Amino acid sequence: MKLFLRCIVVYLLIVIFSLSYAEDVKPTIRAQDLVKKSLEDITRLEAMIAEDQALYEVRPKRRFLGMRPKEDRFGNYLSDWNKKIEHIGNLNYPEEAKKQKLYGKLLMAVSIRADGSIEKVEILKS
Repeated sequence: MKLFLRCIVVYLLIVIFSLSYAEDVKPTIRAQDLVKKSLEDITRLEAMIAEDQALYEVRPKRRFLGMRPKEDRFGNYLSDWNKKIEHIGNLNYPEEAKKQKLYGKLLMAVSIRADGSIEKVEILKS
């Protein structure tokens, strides 16, 4: 990003110097003033970028994993967790619904904290 901003400054300097050599165009801004202002802008933008980057780095890291993640370290945990949820759901399924043969599919998103506790559950489709 710094290189990009410095390239813009160089480009502006080239434009101003080329305009100063034109016969009918007189520059209203001195090159030194433009360079000074550009460097101030670059410093300000670099500070903004650094602040944004610092804020981004302290955000909690999140990943979305489906029931078949590619990484084995999550795969076993999620598979066992899914089996547990299905088992508890089947144990608590109402008898009346079983008699009437009411079945369906549930799609939910569950946010799990690093310690294994549940942060949030969203029903996506039922």
